[in-house]
Amino acid sequence: KRTRMNISNFKSIKVQVNQPENYRISLVRQTETGYDDIFHINSKGNGNHWFKYNTCINGIWGREEVITYGHINISNGIVFDLTIEGNNINVSINGKSIRSFLMAEIPNILLTKEGDTIIVN
Repeated sequence: KRTRMNISNFKSIKVQVNQPENYRISLVRQTETGYDDIFHINSKGNGNHWFKYNTCINGIWGREEVITYGHINISNGIVFDLTIEGNNINVSINGKSIRSFLMAEIPNILLTKEGDTIIVN
């Protein structure tokens, strides 16, 4: 199951992941004629020290990137902070900045796994 939330005009989103071994966070641009998955990250598998990033625009998945947590301690859980600056989304995990992603469009829907804690500003 998943949680769906309207995030029109958001400035920042904080997602505390309920299941660090299996999560999904998607920022979606939905219109009357369809939707694009502008920012999609997920992790599947116990013990992973990485997550995957991708996009799906006009029904076509982009090139998948594997991103490691690096020096970030995730043993006590994972909290993603997503902040928007123009067409960029800056991503931090547990307070440590990891990188910025360019977005093709500005999203208006957030999808996460059920049970994740979400704060939108």
